[in-house]
Amino acid sequence: MRQVNSWMWIVGASTLIAGCAIDDDLKTGMTSEEPLVLTAATPVATEGILDYGTVVFAENPTTLLEAKDFHGYEFDGKAGGVVTITMNSTPCGTPDTILDLFGPENLAGDRGASLIENDDGFLSPCFLDSQIKSFKLPVDGRYLVVATTFLQRGGNGHYKLQLTCNNNACALPGAPTFGSTRINQTDIDHNLFTAADLFEIGDFLFETIFRVENGMGNALITLPANNTPRPNFRKFPNNVHFAAFGAPEAQSCVTCHNIGGDDGAGDLNHNIFQIGDGINRDSGVPRNPPPLLGSGLRQQIGIEMTNELQGQLAAGKAAAAVPPAHDVTVTLSSKGRGFGSVVAKADGTVDFTLLNKGIDSDLIVKPFGWKGREATIRRFIEGGYRVHFGMQTGPQVAKQCPNVNLLGTGACPDPDGDGVVDEISDGQLSAESVYVSLLETPVRVPAANPTAQARVNNGEVLFNQVGCQGCHTQNLTLNSPFHTELGDALGSTGITYSLATEMHDPKPAVNANGSMTVEIWSDFKRHDMGAVDCDSKAFNQIAACFFITPPLWGVGVTGPWLHDGRAATLQDSILLHGGGDDAGSVNAFKLLTADQQLQIVEFLQSLGRT
Repeated sequence: MRQVNSWMWIVGASTLIAGCAIDDDLKTGMTSEEPLVLTAATPVATEGILDYGTVVFAENPTTLLEAKDFHGYEFDGKAGGVVTITMNSTPCGTPDTILDLFGPENLAGDRGASLIENDDGFLSPCFLDSQIKSFKLPVDGRYLVVATTFLQRGGNGHYKLQLTCNNNACALPGAPTFGSTRINQTDIDHNLFTAADLFEIGDFLFETIFRVENGMGNALITLPANNTPRPNFRKFPNNVHFAAFGAPEAQSCVTCHNIGGDDGAGDLNHNIFQIGDGINRDSGVPRNPPPLLGSGLRQQIGIEMTNELQGQLAAGKAAAAVPPAHDVTVTLSSKGRGFGSVVAKADGTVDFTLLNKGIDSDLIVKPFGWKGREATIRRFIEGGYRVHFGMQTGPQVAKQCPNVNLLGTGACPDPDGDGVVDEISDGQLSAESVYVSLLETPVRVPAANPTAQARVNNGEVLFNQVGCQGCHTQNLTLNSPFHTELGDALGSTGITYSLATEMHDPKPAVNANGSMTVEIWSDFKRHDMGAVDCDSKAFNQIAACFFITPPLWGVGVTGPWLHDGRAATLQDSILLHGGGDDAGSVNAFKLLTADQQLQIVEFLQSLGRT
């Protein structure tokens, strides 16, 4: 199911354009006679997997088609099934839609020419809308729908897309569905699933287009909702969340995480505005979708650092209690990174005055979120389901309902009032967590020639010389690759697996002592980024100007950069750092020659992915 590179590719775009050059005649409504051909030239952004009856809503902000955009949707089909695929523009002709349907990939991974294309479907009330009507599927397999615009001109409007089966004979036996992902956590606890099984289930969940029948969105009519019909999207283009309740503003995970490949970053069109009033952009804080590769290693390093820091405090408290009781100063550090100090008092309390602001007083390292607000993939995913899709997990509702600003004003156990409970189950949450934790790591991409590689190597030297590695620490050691993913149910034993063997390649090598040296380029601490990068307000307890150091692995293919995507280039992202903890490094960077600065950028561009 999963592709190493989530961008599918199309060539023949010039052929398409040539063929369509005659079909924009509004009087005749002529359509192209030249099929679109899939090879390796024009990127198609993966938007997700459709089921029959699924609607991709025009109110969904991710349905904006800009110039040169191709959106790809997959579905599983059975030979002999008769399908209809409809694409409507909002408003009419904006965008001027085109649909292509491709068959399953062959053994070489190619799809060949489109099976059928439609430009103008002559639908009422907009004849410029597109429809592939009553098409009989020739073979079993996974098909691809490509949604684009005439001459790839894009448009300011959005499109609605729907897949239907006309003869009740389209479903491919054994193909995954949202329903098949609703596994029981007790079955995971009883070892009925391997980590590889859970990866595949989580992979499908990551790509599936969620439906209102699954619990997507909400049916609330007042705040914290948006007071529109289900699924109650936030009005585009604001994408402003209400408090912790969120949006929704998307229908699949992959639609916002596909820049640079599957599980990557998002572009500016996928920015959201968190913890706002649900209406005004200025009320929220902007966030760009982060890349997800290597998350399992980030999680496990954070767990080991947390255990070490909390162990140091516990030892200090024990020493302070030894008669005669006395104050003990505890210096906190883990994996070569300092976190300040605390004082274990003789009376059993702790003075956190000298604790580094890069961590909270609970001494839990939280690698996830731009502010460093979640310690585990599980809780990060849970929040994503709630705020991006309006899908609440059974465990969160059980633990935190009622909570109006978090879950809604409906009666528990259906606080979002849509008639669906346990929208994401404990077992589904485990599967998605395992999937994200086993994603491969980014890698260094060799330069095109020795001369270019020499510039990259010198750029790395300069990167260290100006002090960037003070925060973006190159290597951290993971002592043990084993992780246990527990369910939220009381008594869950979860599943234990090794990142060293279960992670998808590429992954770090295992050292002789069983540890893994992870080239991650992060210190796992929050830092003051200075006034230029400040949010307009604090995020819960985290000060407005403090952000965690994001890993730089893969940074070469995850633009735009920074937490809000404001940096269009890597050089911009460096220059926008100054004023806080990194002011010295940025000033040193500015003193370099233009060519030396470019060499640092070329080094960063080499941190990519396969």
